[in-house]
Formats: sequence, structure tokens, C-alpha cells
Amino acid sequence: MNGCIYPDLMKVFYTNLIFDGQNRCTHVKGVDMLSTPKEWFPIKGLRHEDQQIERKALEDFNNIQFFKTCMRNPNEEVKSFGVGKFAMTPRILKLLIVWILTPRDNNHATLTKEHLMLLYCLINRVKVDWVFTIKDHMFKA
Repeated sequence: MNGCIYPDLMKVFYTNLIFDGQNRCTHVKGVDMLSTPKEWFPIKGLRHEDQQIERKALEDFNNIQFFKTCMRNPNEEVKSFGVGKFAMTPRILKLLIVWILTPRDNNHATLTKEHLMLLYCLINRVKVDWVFTIKDHMFKA
């Protein structure tokens, strides 16, 4: 363990995490933890709407076309969804998504379709249910 964040404890937290229909339950170092929706909703003033992303806003979403708009040179061919050729703003927003909002422990340079949609939403000011997004990410981990 080091610093204020303990990766080994986080792995145990996520490994033991279960969902009983309403609540999230886990067990870490002999301590049972239960979190209810009441505790999740007020986090930083977030609202829960049971919909990850406003569906109407994504009707015309094309991941390759959007990826090109994020590149410094949009005329280049897209061979992979790495962020090495991104302009500064999309690159910083990508870091926010993959390191803070929906963290993962490998390959932070490659974006998934979900990450591209979240990036699209941030850039185009589309409403995102962050409570749902973070909760969903926790259960996929």
C-alpha cells in the first residue's frame, strides 16, 4: 500500500462487489460495506435518470467520423483508435474519462466505443447520467 489510494484494496473491493437488485454490497478486510441508491444520488449533485446517455443525441453518432474530428489532422486515415494523433482538448478529456470517470488498469491510449461516446457527449454537451455510468462501470470491472 502507498499514498492515499490503495490499488490492492480497490481490487478486493471490486472483486467482492455484488448487486442485490437495489444495493451494492462488498466485503474488504473483514468489513461488510453496503451502499444504497440514496447514498449514490447526491454524490457531487449528480442525478440518476436510469439512462446512461440521452439516446436522441447519439442517433447520428459515427465513431470513425467523430474520431477524425478529434484528430489534429482530420484528413489522416484511421488505423486504430489510439489517441496519439488527438488535438489537445479531446486528449485531456480522454484522460478524464479513462483515468477518473471510468478508470481501467490497462492500455489507456486506446479508446473503446463507450469511451468515444462519452467523449462525444462531453464535447457536444450531451446529458450523461454519470451515476448510472459510474455504477455500470463498477460492475463491469
